[in-house]
Amino acid sequence: MTEPIVINAWIRNTDEEVADHIHRLRQQAADLQVYLDRLELELIQRLEERKARELQHPSLQVYLDYRTPQYDVGKLMRLAELLPPEDWAKAWHPETTKEVPVPAGLDMRVAGGWGRRFGVDVAAILAEAKLPSTPRLVIKDKPGANKQATQEQGEVNP
Repeated sequence: MTEPIVINAWIRNTDEEVADHIHRLRQQAADLQVYLDRLELELIQRLEERKARELQHPSLQVYLDYRTPQYDVGKLMRLAELLPPEDWAKAWHPETTKEVPVPAGLDMRVAGGWGRRFGVDVAAILAEAKLPSTPRLVIKDKPGANKQATQEQGEVNP
Protein backbone atom coordinates (compact mmCIF):
# COMPACT_ATOMS: atom_id res chain seq x y z
CA MET A 1 0.00 0.00 0.00
CA THR A 2 1.14 3.54 -0.61
CA GLU A 3 1.42 6.01 2.22
CA PRO A 4 -1.25 8.70 2.42
CA ILE A 5 -0.16 12.09 1.12
CA VAL A 6 -0.28 14.75 3.80
CA ILE A 7 -0.76 18.09 2.09
CA ASN A 8 -0.63 20.06 5.35
CA ALA A 9 3.02 19.01 5.78
CA TRP A 10 3.89 21.26 2.84
CA ILE A 11 2.42 24.42 4.39
CA ARG A 12 5.79 25.46 5.88
CA ASN A 13 7.66 24.99 2.59
CA THR A 14 8.33 27.76 0.09
CA ASP A 15 6.43 27.99 -3.16
CA GLU A 16 9.59 26.97 -5.02
CA GLU A 17 9.99 23.83 -2.88
CA VAL A 18 6.37 22.87 -3.47
CA ALA A 19 6.82 23.45 -7.23
CA ASP A 20 10.00 21.32 -7.19
CA HIS A 21 8.16 18.52 -5.40
CA ILE A 22 5.26 18.67 -7.88
CA HIS A 23 7.74 18.50 -10.75
CA ARG A 24 9.50 15.44 -9.26
CA LEU A 25 6.17 13.69 -8.63
CA ARG A 26 5.04 14.32 -12.22
CA GLN A 27 8.30 12.85 -13.53
CA GLN A 28 7.87 9.79 -11.31
CA ALA A 29 4.26 9.41 -12.43
CA ALA A 30 5.33 9.56 -16.09
CA ASP A 31 8.02 6.92 -15.48
CA LEU A 32 5.51 4.69 -13.69
CA GLN A 33 3.02 5.11 -16.56
CA VAL A 34 5.61 3.92 -19.09
CA TYR A 35 6.36 0.89 -16.88
CA LEU A 36 2.64 0.18 -16.43
CA ASP A 37 1.99 0.42 -20.18
CA ARG A 38 4.81 -2.05 -20.89
CA LEU A 39 3.52 -4.52 -18.30
CA GLU A 40 -0.03 -4.29 -19.66
CA LEU A 41 1.22 -4.89 -23.21
CA GLU A 42 3.22 -7.91 -22.01
CA LEU A 43 0.15 -9.47 -20.35
CA ILE A 44 -2.04 -8.69 -23.38
CA GLN A 45 0.51 -10.41 -25.66
CA ARG A 46 0.71 -13.45 -23.37
CA LEU A 47 -3.06 -13.83 -23.30
CA GLU A 48 -3.35 -13.37 -27.08
CA GLU A 49 -0.57 -15.94 -27.72
CA ARG A 50 -2.65 -18.47 -25.78
CA LYS A 51 -5.80 -17.24 -27.53
CA ALA A 52 -7.21 -16.51 -24.08
CA ARG A 53 -9.66 -13.75 -23.26
CA GLU A 54 -9.25 -13.91 -19.49
CA LEU A 55 -6.77 -14.92 -16.83
CA GLN A 56 -7.83 -17.10 -13.92
CA HIS A 57 -6.76 -15.20 -10.80
CA PRO A 58 -7.83 -15.91 -7.22
CA SER A 59 -8.73 -12.32 -6.26
CA LEU A 60 -8.86 -10.27 -9.49
CA GLN A 61 -10.98 -10.20 -12.59
CA VAL A 62 -8.48 -10.01 -15.46
CA TYR A 63 -9.76 -10.02 -19.03
CA LEU A 64 -9.30 -8.49 -22.46
CA ASP A 65 -11.99 -6.06 -23.53
CA TYR A 66 -12.16 -6.01 -27.32
CA ARG A 67 -13.41 -2.65 -28.47
CA THR A 68 -15.89 -2.17 -31.29
CA PRO A 69 -13.84 -2.57 -34.46
CA GLN A 70 -13.18 0.48 -36.61
CA TYR A 71 -13.27 0.42 -40.42
CA ASP A 72 -11.61 2.37 -43.22
CA VAL A 73 -14.60 4.14 -44.81
CA GLY A 74 -12.68 4.69 -48.06
CA LYS A 75 -12.29 0.93 -48.53
CA LEU A 76 -15.92 0.32 -47.59
CA MET A 77 -17.09 2.68 -50.37
CA ARG A 78 -16.32 -0.10 -52.90
CA LEU A 79 -19.33 -1.93 -51.45
CA ALA A 80 -21.67 0.70 -52.93
CA GLU A 81 -20.96 -0.73 -56.38
CA LEU A 82 -21.50 -4.36 -55.34
CA LEU A 83 -24.67 -4.08 -53.26
CA PRO A 84 -28.28 -3.38 -54.14
CA PRO A 85 -29.05 0.32 -53.56
CA GLU A 86 -31.74 -0.41 -50.96
CA ASP A 87 -29.29 -2.43 -48.84
CA TRP A 88 -26.62 0.25 -49.15
CA ALA A 89 -29.15 2.91 -48.10
CA LYS A 90 -29.98 0.99 -44.89
CA ALA A 91 -26.40 1.31 -43.62
CA TRP A 92 -25.02 4.48 -45.24
CA HIS A 93 -25.33 7.79 -43.43
CA PRO A 94 -24.01 10.97 -45.04
CA GLU A 95 -21.91 13.49 -43.12
CA THR A 96 -23.99 15.62 -40.77
CA THR A 97 -23.40 18.37 -38.28
CA LYS A 98 -25.14 18.31 -34.95
CA GLU A 99 -23.13 20.00 -32.22
CA VAL A 100 -19.97 18.54 -33.75
CA PRO A 101 -19.41 17.23 -37.28
CA VAL A 102 -20.36 13.56 -37.69
CA PRO A 103 -18.42 12.03 -40.60
CA ALA A 104 -20.11 9.99 -43.28
CA GLY A 105 -19.95 6.27 -42.76
CA LEU A 106 -21.74 2.95 -42.57
CA ASP A 107 -23.79 1.53 -39.74
CA MET A 108 -21.69 -1.58 -39.19
CA ARG A 109 -24.52 -3.26 -37.29
CA VAL A 110 -26.20 -3.48 -40.69
CA ALA A 111 -23.12 -3.78 -42.92
CA GLY A 112 -21.47 -6.44 -40.75
CA GLY A 113 -23.90 -9.10 -41.99
CA TRP A 114 -23.39 -8.35 -45.68
CA GLY A 115 -20.45 -10.76 -45.97
CA ARG A 116 -22.66 -13.75 -45.15
CA ARG A 117 -25.53 -12.43 -47.23
CA PHE A 118 -23.71 -11.29 -50.38
CA GLY A 119 -20.73 -13.64 -50.48
CA VAL A 120 -16.97 -13.74 -50.42
CA ASP A 121 -16.29 -10.56 -52.45
CA VAL A 122 -18.21 -8.42 -49.98
CA ALA A 123 -16.75 -10.33 -47.01
CA ALA A 124 -13.23 -9.70 -48.36
CA ILE A 125 -13.84 -5.94 -48.58
CA LEU A 126 -15.22 -5.88 -45.03
CA ALA A 127 -12.20 -7.81 -43.74
CA GLU A 128 -9.75 -5.57 -45.62
CA ALA A 129 -11.43 -2.41 -44.31
CA LYS A 130 -11.27 -3.52 -40.67
CA LEU A 131 -8.56 -1.57 -38.87
CA PRO A 132 -6.23 -3.37 -36.47
CA SER A 133 -6.77 -2.66 -32.79
CA THR A 134 -5.38 -3.73 -29.46
CA PRO A 135 -7.75 -4.90 -26.75
CA ARG A 136 -7.96 -3.04 -23.46
CA LEU A 137 -6.70 -4.94 -20.42
CA VAL A 138 -9.21 -4.83 -17.56
CA ILE A 139 -8.03 -5.68 -14.05
CA LYS A 140 -10.33 -5.17 -11.09
CA ASP A 141 -11.12 -6.76 -7.75
CA LYS A 142 -13.47 -9.70 -7.78
CA PRO A 143 -16.63 -8.98 -5.81
CA GLY A 144 -15.99 -9.91 -2.19
CA ALA A 145 -12.28 -10.62 -2.76
CA ASN A 146 -11.05 -7.80 -0.49
CA LYS A 147 -13.46 -8.81 2.28
CA GLN A 148 -12.26 -12.42 2.09
CA ALA A 149 -8.56 -11.43 2.10
CA THR A 150 -9.11 -9.14 5.09
CA GLN A 151 -10.85 -11.92 7.02
CA GLU A 152 -8.04 -14.37 6.22
CA GLN A 153 -5.53 -11.91 7.70
CA GLY A 154 -7.50 -11.93 10.96
CA GLU A 155 -8.72 -8.34 10.76
CA VAL A 156 -12.18 -7.53 12.06
CA ASN A 157 -14.65 -5.94 9.65
CA PRO A 158 -17.19 -3.58 11.15
